[in-house]
Amino acid sequence: MATGRLASADAPSGLQTVEPGEVIVHQHDLDIEPGFNALAAILPKLGEQPLPDGDALARRAISMAYRLGTKEHATAVLSVITNANFSSAVRAEALSALRDWSNPPARDRVTGFWKPLPKRDPKIVREVVERGFQELLAKTNGKLQADSISLMVSLGVKADEAEFVRLATDAKQEPNLRVAALRFLADRKSKQLDATIAIALKDRSPVLRAAARDTLAKTNPAEGFKSIENVLNQEVGDVAEKQSALATLATLKLPEAGKLVDDWAKQLSEGKVVAELQLDVLELLSAAKSPTRDAAKKNFEATLPKDSQGKFHVSLMGGNAEKGREIFFNHATAQCVRCHKVNDVGGVAGPDLSKLAMRNPEKTREYILESIVLPNAKIAQGFASVTFTLIDGRIIAGSVLKEDKMNVDVQTAEGKKVIFPVVDIEKRTVPVSLMPSAESILKPREMRDLIEYLMTMK
Repeated sequence: MATGRLASADAPSGLQTVEPGEVIVHQHDLDIEPGFNALAAILPKLGEQPLPDGDALARRAISMAYRLGTKEHATAVLSVITNANFSSAVRAEALSALRDWSNPPARDRVTGFWKPLPKRDPKIVREVVERGFQELLAKTNGKLQADSISLMVSLGVKADEAEFVRLATDAKQEPNLRVAALRFLADRKSKQLDATIAIALKDRSPVLRAAARDTLAKTNPAEGFKSIENVLNQEVGDVAEKQSALATLATLKLPEAGKLVDDWAKQLSEGKVVAELQLDVLELLSAAKSPTRDAAKKNFEATLPKDSQGKFHVSLMGGNAEKGREIFFNHATAQCVRCHKVNDVGGVAGPDLSKLAMRNPEKTREYILESIVLPNAKIAQGFASVTFTLIDGRIIAGSVLKEDKMNVDVQTAEGKKVIFPVVDIEKRTVPVSLMPSAESILKPREMRDLIEYLMTMK
């Protein structure tokens, strides 16, 4: 739980040099309010780099800032929402705290204990969000971005629709901010929405075009379908844009949309779908079932390898590296970062992955997939667990750091280094990886994104 030690000036009296994880839990859960201000102040520090197992600390720091309730504390909580070093769960909790800021529920946000707070001036949080809304929208996506827009609406944030039209159509703005501006206009049912969508569909940003197409499909399904059909029929086009179009196609109930789904089912069955889109078409057929589509899906799946990697064959290409980063650092079950280090952040129980793609230049994606699903297939030097029985009766278990014709160097689980002659070995077990298989942990889409992120490690 530790995140490094607090300087004595930051820690409440009597808790200097105590690990901050222990301080936060102690101060928060025992409701020792005199230390809340100092501990809420470490919230920005927690987000300086990804923090393995840091959710409990961050949630309590958010809770402390929330209870204190000033504009400065609201600003600190807002910064959590926009910081990708925090997990998606923590960022969602920060957003929820801002939503409840003016009218706090009576129970504590973390422990559930009865700790009622008085109602607070809504102007505090409204002004904070008004001041930071561009960064809020630019640095969030998906559900978090949608919830951020809902927060702005619920707070009554001053929003000039003309300003959001400008943001959505200004090519100099970040694509994510432009997408959020477009969605805000859709949420407000703006009279300028149709014109903004038309401009966005012709924009150079595939991210914005995809968002405009999805919005159009909701507001005008017939026109939305035409746009979807157009992008999917392009021989050359942006992969992510086509993936988004397939996902939106699954939501349309038009007869012509059904015919297009059937066409993609036929292409998949005949092996004509490019690798980057195979998973998306499978998900499309699962969302829009019919006997014909089920048969096409089964025909394609019969061509996949029959081993444990088979279902992830469609995950080799077409991932989103940004989403993969979130999985690496924050997936609650996979917890990659607990054992692996990337760019000096993470654990040391497994190999450093910072140069993974460079170290394995051939069939890199296949190598990554095999390593994740079958960790015992190829074990990196120094990370295999082996048990040795020596002729004098000793049993030594640990990771083999080095082995030659003369000696074996082993590091035990306690961190002790033991060296012994090869001739003293009576028997040894087969090397086993300390890493569990992620076959049942990651979904195919999560695997695809994780592989894409690891491909950036060069």
